[in-house]
Amino acid sequence: MKKKILLSASLAVLGLAMASCSKEVEYRNTVTPYGSLNDKLSTVIATGNDGELSMTLDQYYTRLKSLGYTLVTNQIDYTLYSSEITALKEMYNNASLSNLTEASKNALKIVDTVDGEEISLYGIDQVKYTELRDELIVEINKAVSSEIFSTSSAEQILKKTDKEINTALNAFIDAQARSGINITISDISWISKDEFGYVLDEKSDVLQFSSSTIEKLTNTFETTILNQAKALSAQKALFKIADEEYIYDEEDETETKNSNYLFEDSKIESTYDSSYKTFGTYNAVIIQFNSRREALKAIEKIGQISTTDADAALNTYVSLYNEHYAYRLNSTVSSDDDCFMYTVNEKEDGFEDLSSDVSALITDTLEDGEYLSEPRNINNKYVLAYRVSTTYDYYEDGDSSKQLDYENLTETQKSEIDQMIKENLIKANANSYKNTNNTKLIENADIKIYDPFFEYKYEYANDEYEPIEDKVSANSNVILSVNGNDYTVEEFYEDASKAYATTILTNHFQLEYAYKYYDDYVDQYLINSDNKKNNKDTLESAIKTFKDDKNSTYPKEIGLETYLLASYGYKTKDDVLKYYYNAKEALSAYTSKHIFEEWVNEETVDGKTVYSIADEVSTGFLNNLLVTGNKNYDLLFSINLDHILINIDDNADGTPDDPADFLTKNPTKKEAFEDAVAELANAIYKEAIYEDYKDNTLFETLTYIKTQYEEGGVILSQSTPDNEVTWDSYKDFNFLLTVEQLAASGDITQDSVNNFVVPFKEYVENIYKTASTNDDVEDEYEDGIFYFCYEDNNTLVGSTADDASFEVTFDKLCATNYGYHMIVLNSYEGPESTRYNASDDVSGFQEDLQIVLREYEDENDNEISIYVNTDSYNDKSNEANIKQLFIYYIQKNNSEATSLDADIATIMGSLFDDAITTYTSSNFQNYLLLELIDVEIKDVEIAGHKINDFAVDAQINYYKNSILEYDSESEYTSWFDGTYTWTRPDQK
Repeated sequence: MKKKILLSASLAVLGLAMASCSKEVEYRNTVTPYGSLNDKLSTVIATGNDGELSMTLDQYYTRLKSLGYTLVTNQIDYTLYSSEITALKEMYNNASLSNLTEASKNALKIVDTVDGEEISLYGIDQVKYTELRDELIVEINKAVSSEIFSTSSAEQILKKTDKEINTALNAFIDAQARSGINITISDISWISKDEFGYVLDEKSDVLQFSSSTIEKLTNTFETTILNQAKALSAQKALFKIADEEYIYDEEDETETKNSNYLFEDSKIESTYDSSYKTFGTYNAVIIQFNSRREALKAIEKIGQISTTDADAALNTYVSLYNEHYAYRLNSTVSSDDDCFMYTVNEKEDGFEDLSSDVSALITDTLEDGEYLSEPRNINNKYVLAYRVSTTYDYYEDGDSSKQLDYENLTETQKSEIDQMIKENLIKANANSYKNTNNTKLIENADIKIYDPFFEYKYEYANDEYEPIEDKVSANSNVILSVNGNDYTVEEFYEDASKAYATTILTNHFQLEYAYKYYDDYVDQYLINSDNKKNNKDTLESAIKTFKDDKNSTYPKEIGLETYLLASYGYKTKDDVLKYYYNAKEALSAYTSKHIFEEWVNEETVDGKTVYSIADEVSTGFLNNLLVTGNKNYDLLFSINLDHILINIDDNADGTPDDPADFLTKNPTKKEAFEDAVAELANAIYKEAIYEDYKDNTLFETLTYIKTQYEEGGVILSQSTPDNEVTWDSYKDFNFLLTVEQLAASGDITQDSVNNFVVPFKEYVENIYKTASTNDDVEDEYEDGIFYFCYEDNNTLVGSTADDASFEVTFDKLCATNYGYHMIVLNSYEGPESTRYNASDDVSGFQEDLQIVLREYEDENDNEISIYVNTDSYNDKSNEANIKQLFIYYIQKNNSEATSLDADIATIMGSLFDDAITTYTSSNFQNYLLLELIDVEIKDVEIAGHKINDFAVDAQINYYKNSILEYDSESEYTSWFDGTYTWTRPDQK
């Protein structure tokens, strides 16, 4: 490989230089450039634990450098793609092309010069400029959406609840704060399209954030601009060779087959001919039904579709559409109405809401004037389709329904097609050409990296980079120089501080603090007594391998400091051993130690060591867990429900649609839609309680109603001998019905309810809450009973319903992304009692339980056990006591089977598992540790920026908010408000 050859040659020179001088550090490749900062490296920039712990500027800079390689590569990229970056930034800030500099206008063009003649894929005019600018804005908004919501789809974002959106926004704000960017929720806003959506345009499905928001999010903006600049540069470079079958290498004087030969005539022609159907507008009437019965009944009602009279058939189709999709229309439509026009081209897809098979029926199977005389089953859709006419963008002899083959296009038409296809080919292949283009830019650039760590990493990753040959040409003030543009030491450390200060400061002091307890954890099952020696031996061996030039990744000539920094993140052997190995082990042991010997008192009775529960247990954090968990006792429940669900199936594919999506596409139908849902729900309710079904359970009745609904059966509760009313009266919005037993294999509990989507989960919880507090509501219904739960004047109301006078309104239904739910309550039950006395302990097993805290071997290989004998008795019926929690907590964290009575153990799990998981989580332990250390920044002005408490506070808030999930109503909020103290009993 070229890189290996270059490396060997440069290292040979380096070896000679080093051999001629006894002071290795005098040579550029082993000296870290600190410039004027060199004399400040011993400065203490932060302290912790009342000054006991500290961090020097040298330690801080070392850690910044270990994380800062991306900053260096970005600086190289910013120079290599500077013209494209400048042009794109100007484009983003200016809607008019005329406001751009000439240099930026030229940077946006994709042109080549052949024999003095300019060949253009596209020049730049206002129309093209607007198109490019819109694409750029979409990409920037996609990036912002992805960073905040982990998706760029506006449709997916708008399905989130207000709480989910708020959580995502606050989490994002926390992440920005940890990177040194201080923003608030009020700084993040997007442009509202209307009350139903917030999209940039229909095609892109992207939220459009306000310009003020994007200005705040500099990191996201800069990263996106750089990515787009690389794509633009790759497109320009690719265009220059895309029409060359062979590429001539002037250096080698050889021709090479061009794998990026995109513009050959055969490819252009075949691309057009294979996709000509994307250049036209189809006038077609398409109707889809939920069942064949509905389709045939609709045809019969309107009149048989003629197999001979096309005009009559078209009239039938239009009449069917007007009746079947009446909810979509303000009035009846004709066959040439816009709703029957499906335009398809490179920018538009009129068939996007249809399956590929249905669109293929129009584009491939049917010709103009052809139609289906009976419904066709396409992927369980019952489809009627009439292709009325087609207008192609390129047609022959004035006949707009006939597509021209490529060879029959006029030269002008060919030019238009060529331009479009070439542009698409370039865009499609640009991403795969980015690396090749980047390689060529590096080869032709003057890049000098003066920092040995960054030079090695860059040289190793890029074959094209030529290391600096002159080993004494050190520039102590500059990290990097690209084409004469310097990235100074001060600039790098300022940028690195903004990006990494939080991580570095907090991690350093956590390691320092935990390291104090390293020896305490040795031989206490957390750290093996041989680890320190093993760590030292491992490091010594690695260093020897490196110095002997036998390391497969790092050549010895890069110097020991660079090797250690690259491998371990620290530049000295002592720091590697302390922080990378030993302190990391100590921190892991510290944060994972959740059972403490201080929880027991040790006494000698009759010559034996006896342990008992210490007072700390009833006052310390186990008591905090007890209080927190017991608050949830009233939330324990068991409930058995069935339900019937009203789905909207707008495209008649048999799969329920999200009602919110439907309303986004049909915003003017919101009121009519909600009324129709309520009318159907009311009809279902009154039919289900009709006296003719009284011998059935409600679930059986609803199942029957579903079948009758699908078959258009008679509604008994509404019909008379002289007037039959059918379920077809309630299908205006293509409604479907689903009937389910929600707990067929067992009741829903406070744990299993979490498996449901949030609105339904809350609805079920509210049913239990209102039913269990209403004396008029029984706890068991043999046949089931309808139960409705809703807000009335900010008060939660819940009630059973079994009377025909009861009216089901829209607000009484549970709305989710699946549709609208009506609930049948079968039974419910409150929590078991926590009381457990001696009289309940038939076997006597619970009177003297042996609870093992820890077992280990001492230095003489004697087995030592620390355990407590206690009972699990409790006089309280609605809360656990400290003894029960002590038993449960110890055994759970020691992964032992519980000794508690099975019913009590189940209650304990429901009450305390969340609290225990929260306390033992790494985030909560990190929060406690940072609060304890209390890092104090010395406010030293360094490298043009000031390190301050903001970074540490941001990290603490991140840990805190991760527990609270950004919810001020979280049950754990009081954990942070000073109500509880969490000092661990083994602190010194």
